[in-house]
Amino acid sequence: MHSINDAAAVLRNPGFHTATIKPLRADLDRVVKTIAELYAAQDNAALELRGDGLSVAALKLQLRKRHLLPISRRAKLLLKGYPGIEESVRIPHKRGSVQMHVDATKRMTKALRPHAREFIAVGFGKSFLVDCERAARLLKERDANPDTARSRRSRATRSLPDALRDGRAIIASIDAHVNAELGDDSSILAVWRGAKRVPARMGRPPKRRRKPEE
Repeated sequence: MHSINDAAAVLRNPGFHTATIKPLRADLDRVVKTIAELYAAQDNAALELRGDGLSVAALKLQLRKRHLLPISRRAKLLLKGYPGIEESVRIPHKRGSVQMHVDATKRMTKALRPHAREFIAVGFGKSFLVDCERAARLLKERDANPDTARSRRSRATRSLPDALRDGRAIIASIDAHVNAELGDDSSILAVWRGAKRVPARMGRPPKRRRKPEE
């Protein structure tokens, strides 16, 4: 990416404004813009990804803390001895999946709807079951949203190699014109070669295996 940016910057030098190089420079500028947008999309999605994860976790905690736990524990007191009540108001572990919590909400609200007046009589709001279902639905929708930051980051990551290849192909074409048309100008040539050079990868060089002695 740095070599593509450097090459695009050097090509703004009037010495490179030949009839053949000028349209290629415009193509390279468009690729540079595309690459910058893809990198920005990756960075923004990485930040949003943490937000997405926190939102799902927060919504699940909210469903448990504000709805499922108070309803379940009060149900065991109000409906003690009622057949099947323990299983009907069972809540999954806090590390349980979103779907497990949604299923538990459906099971609980269905079982308790005939007994709603008993809960309202002890202080629960008239819409306590509806509110619980709404919280579960919001959690499910948030978790299942297809346009998540994760998918946007994946799309940007998949698109980057093609954009980088396009940029290098354009630079290769420009390089041919620079050598053909400006090769006699050593200063221009040196600037161009320095800009278009792809930096070597950092790191320890691979070890070469020694051939066994005969």
